[in-house]
Amino acid sequence: VSSGHTSASTATITMLRANPVACRRGSVEIKDRRGDVKTYLAPILFAGSEDRETFLAAYYKKNKNARKTALYRKKQIQKHPDTVGKFYKELVEHSGKVSAEEFWQRYDYRCGDLTRVLRELQAAKQHEKMVQKKKRQSHSDEGSSSAVRSKSERYLQKYRQQTQKTKSFSWMNVKSVPNLTVSPKSTEKNNHNAMVAGITKREASP
Repeated sequence: VSSGHTSASTATITMLRANPVACRRGSVEIKDRRGDVKTYLAPILFAGSEDRETFLAAYYKKNKNARKTALYRKKQIQKHPDTVGKFYKELVEHSGKVSAEEFWQRYDYRCGDLTRVLRELQAAKQHEKMVQKKKRQSHSDEGSSSAVRSKSERYLQKYRQQTQKTKSFSWMNVKSVPNLTVSPKSTEKNNHNAMVAGITKREASP
C-alpha cells in the first residue's frame, strides 16, 4: 500500500477511537455507496473550485506510485467483489461506460475518505433540520392565519345575525315607543304602525 493510503488508514483509526459512533455511521454510508452504481457512473459534483483542487492534489499525490496504486486497486476489487469488483468489470472492462481513471476518482471521492463522508453526512443533517424548521414555521404561520380568519369569521357572523335582527328598527329609540314588539319576524311596516299607534295613544291620554 502506498504511503498516501497508509496515512489515510492511520487517520481513520485515530478518528474511530475519538468518535466510534459517528465513524460507524460513516462506514455504513460508505458501504451503501460501494453498492450504488451511481457512485461510479455519476460525475463528481465538487462543492467549488477549492474542493476540486484539494481533492485532485491529494488524489494524485496518493496515487503517484503506479505500482503501489495498482496493488491498492486490485486489493479493493478483491476485498469487495460484489460491489467494487462487479461494477469495475461491468462499467470499465465490459461496457467501457467510464474510464478506469474516472472509476477510481469517483470511488475515491465518495468512498475513500471517511472524514469527507462524515462532513457530507453532517451537512445533509443540518440541511434537513433547516428544511424541517421552515416547514414547521410555514405550518405555524398557516395555523395563525387560519385562527385569525376563523375569529374574524365568527365576529362577522355574529354581527350579521345581530344586524339581521335589528335592521328594521335600528333607526329609532325602541324604549320610548310602547307596544313596539322587538321580533326578528317583525317587518318595518308593522313596527312603524305600532310606533304611530303608541304615540297617538299617549297623546290622547289625559
